[in-house]
Amino acid sequence: MKTLYLDCSMGVAGDMLMSALYELVENKDEFLNQMHNLGLPNLEIIPKTTSKCSIFGTHIDVVINGEIESCQSYDCSIKDSHCSIDSTDCSSLNSTCSSRNSKATSTTTDAVHHHSGEKTHLNYGIKEIRHIVSHLNITETVKNNVLEVYDSIASAESLVHNCEIENIHFHELGSLDAIADITGVCILIEMLAPDVIYASKVHVGRGHVKSSHGILPVPAPATLHLLKGVPIYSKEEIIGELATPTGAALLKQFVKKFTCMPSMTVTKIGYGMGTKDFAFANCIRASLGDIQCNESSTKTVVELSCNIDDMTGEELGFAMNILMENGALDVYSTPIYMKKWRNANILTVTTLECEVEKFLQLIFKHTTTIGVRKKEFQRFELSRSCETLSTPLGNINKKISCGFEVSKSKLEFDQLAKMAKDNNLSLFEVKCLIEKSLKE
Repeated sequence: MKTLYLDCSMGVAGDMLMSALYELVENKDEFLNQMHNLGLPNLEIIPKTTSKCSIFGTHIDVVINGEIESCQSYDCSIKDSHCSIDSTDCSSLNSTCSSRNSKATSTTTDAVHHHSGEKTHLNYGIKEIRHIVSHLNITETVKNNVLEVYDSIASAESLVHNCEIENIHFHELGSLDAIADITGVCILIEMLAPDVIYASKVHVGRGHVKSSHGILPVPAPATLHLLKGVPIYSKEEIIGELATPTGAALLKQFVKKFTCMPSMTVTKIGYGMGTKDFAFANCIRASLGDIQCNESSTKTVVELSCNIDDMTGEELGFAMNILMENGALDVYSTPIYMKKWRNANILTVTTLECEVEKFLQLIFKHTTTIGVRKKEFQRFELSRSCETLSTPLGNINKKISCGFEVSKSKLEFDQLAKMAKDNNLSLFEVKCLIEKSLKE
C-alpha cells in the first residue's frame, strides 16, 4: 500500500509542506509547469536548495509580481465598509483570473491593504477566494481540495470571531501567494497519489503572535481549532509559531491518522525547509514508501473437536455462544451421521495453545461429550484494521484486511442492520446509499 508519512516535529506550514512533497515527485518540471500555468498573474515558483542544522532540503519561493511571499503567519479580520470587495463587483478578480499569459492585473482600491514598511497584499473574503479558485487551470479534484481547505479555515475563523463565514476577510491567507501554496500542495498530492497519508503529532510552538486583534497565544486560535482531535504539543526550548492555519487545514484535509511512523519500506524522502532558524532543524520530512500488507502474521493454533449426538440445537447453540464469548478464535458445528444413522454434529473450537485447558473445561461443562480431539495447525492471517466512515445514516465501521497481494473490506453487519431497521430500509438499500455517499 503506497503510503506517505509526514514528520511534523517542527510544525507544519503550507510552503514547507509543498517543498517537502516537491522533493518526492518524479517529474518536477511537470509540477512547475502546472504551477506557472495556473492562471495567477505574474506568478513564479522558484525551488531553492537550502539547509537547516546541516540537513539539506528544498524551500520553494512563491513570487508574485517580483516579490517573495511574506512570513508564514497570517492575519484575518471581519469585513467592513473600509476593507472589502463588493461581491457583485469582480472586476479585479476577473483580471486576476484572466488568461494565464496576461502580464497585467488591475485591482480595486478596497481590495488592497497597505502596511507601513511592508509589501502590498491583495486580501479577499471567502467568496472572492472561491471565485479565483474556480478559474484556476487545475483538475476538478485539486480544485475541490483547495476549496475545502479554504472552507475549513473560514469555518474556524468564523467560530473564533463569532461571525458569519461570508464576513471573514483574509489578510495573508487571502493573498495570491497563499492560494499558490495551498494549490501547490493539492497538486503534488494528486501527482504522488498515495493510498494513505499518515502524520506524526504536530509541534505547534509556543509564545505569542501579533495580529490586528492584538497579541494572541500560540497556536493562534483558528489554528488550534483546526487541530481539534489532532495530537499536538510544544517544547520549552522553542518559542515561535510553528503550525500555521494553512498547514493545519492541509493536514486535516489529507491525513487519515496521526500516529507514529508505521512499519513501511521507505523509497523516497523529502525535506521541506522553513525560513526561520531554531536549535532544531526547521523542516518537514516527508517519507514515501509501502506498507507491506503481505507480511501477514503466522500463528500456531489448536483445533479442539468432538462428536455430539444427544444435544438439541438450542443447547448446542448456547454452548457455542459461551465458547465465543470466552475468546475462542472460531467456533462452528458440522452436521454428520453417526452409527445407526443418528443425526449428530462435530463441534469445532479454534484457539491458541495457551488457552487449550480453559476451552477443554468449557467444552466438558457445557456439552454432553466425554472426549475431545486436539490438532495443531499453522494459521496464516491477513493484517486487519478498522476505519470509521461518515454516512448520511450515521457512522459505520469498515473492516479492512490485506495481505498476500489482496485487499478486502466489509461494513460492520450489526451496524448495517440497525441502520436498515431504524430507517425502514432493506440492507441492499442501505449499502447502495452508503456507496453513493462515499463516491460524492
